[in-house]
Amino acid sequence: MRQPAKTDLLKLIGDVVTNLDKKLAKDDPRWLAFGLQMPSTQTTPSAPTGLHATVMDSQILLECDAMPFATRYRFRTKIVRLDTKCKLAASSLTPLAVLEGVAVGITLEIIAQAVNGGSQSVASEPILVTMPATPAAAKPAVSEEELAPLAAIAPNGNGNGNGNGSLAASRLI
Repeated sequence: MRQPAKTDLLKLIGDVVTNLDKKLAKDDPRWLAFGLQMPSTQTTPSAPTGLHATVMDSQILLECDAMPFATRYRFRTKIVRLDTKCKLAASSLTPLAVLEGVAVGITLEIIAQAVNGGSQSVASEPILVTMPATPAAAKPAVSEEELAPLAAIAPNGNGNGNGNGSLAASRLI
C-alpha cells in the first residue's frame, strides 16, 4: 500500500524540481525556500593538488593539499607494469596517509581523491614512487672522535654537576 504512494510522491517531487529548474536560475535563493540546494552550489571537492610522497624506511608517507568541501581523502595505487587499475591503498580524515609493506624495487603510481559524503573528486595528477633497495634517510652513526669534545664539555651528563657519571654524548646515539 505504501509503495504506490511513495512512487507517486517521488514523481510529483521530481516534476516540481524539473519545473523549478525551468523557472529559476541556478543561483536563485528561492531554491532554498523549497528545501532544496541551489544547483550552483558546489559540494563536490576539487581534485587534490600538491600530492607528494616521502619514503621512510619501509613506509611511504603521502600528503596532499587540503581541499574545500572534503571530509575524507582516498589514496589509490597501482603497481607500474603490473596493475591495470588503481586500488584503494588508504583512506583518511586528513590529507595524509602512510603506506606500509611496499616491496623493494616496486614502482607505484599514486593518486589522491577528496571525498564529501557520496561525492568524490576526480583524481589528482598521478605521481610515481619507487621503493629503494636500502632504507631511506638512514641516520649515520656518530664516531667516538666526534663525541670526544662533547664528553669533555659535560662529563657528568646533564651539566648540573650531580655526578651521575653518564655522558651527555650517549644520548646522541
